[in-house]
Amino acid sequence: PICEGGHLETAGGETFTLRSGRPMNGQYVCIRPENIMLVREDRPLPAGGRENLLSGKVVGLYHRAGYVRIVFRSTRGEDYVIHTPEHVIRVMGISRGKKIKISLKSESLVLCNKKMPVS
Repeated sequence: PICEGGHLETAGGETFTLRSGRPMNGQYVCIRPENIMLVREDRPLPAGGRENLLSGKVVGLYHRAGYVRIVFRSTRGEDYVIHTPEHVIRVMGISRGKKIKISLKSESLVLCNKKMPVS
């Protein structure tokens, strides 16, 4: 990633804001799967919007014990893994191929040197 003043751009063209004070060294932007927020279509965005808002679609949906693993592909073609409770899938009507938006909180983003597999 290219970092400047708390902002970075990935090789794929995604642009993110990082919380100030975070280390700015590493090859990959990382976030824990349970820290990615699904944006509900039926609720208005807060006045200031959402941090690091991405649009895309669900390309994978895997039911696990107690949660669902979602593979989200952004409009720029980058994949993100999301862990969410089963009931969220039902309430939001999430299915493979559905277009959704996600938000990545700046305080949850870190730079790391190892790419984690997306599957």
